[in-house]
Amino acid sequence: MIYHYKVRGCDLLEEEQSYLEQQLSKLSRLFTQKYTSQDNADTVEVRVSLDKNKHHSGNVYEGKATLYYPHHPVHAEVSGENINQCSDLLFDKLRSQMAKLRRK
Repeated sequence: MIYHYKVRGCDLLEEEQSYLEQQLSKLSRLFTQKYTSQDNADTVEVRVSLDKNKHHSGNVYEGKATLYYPHHPVHAEVSGENINQCSDLLFDKLRSQMAKLRRK
């Protein structure tokens, strides 16, 4: 998978980035066989956008991810208290959408 990041209002630390990539790479087991081979490892593209917004209850992180699976882009938007929580929520939403695609 190829990852593209767009971060506003905060810094994406290396540990947070590796955790996010680790979570999203788990989605690769939901891909069909032809997209998991070594020849097509760069077929799937992930665009991640992270924003830090001020809220009256504190800082709120908003995460958006679009997984460009061939012929079926999958999109998720979440908000959480920190980047790791957003990573977990993005993984859960994208996993459920990918599972729906596999059932079709």
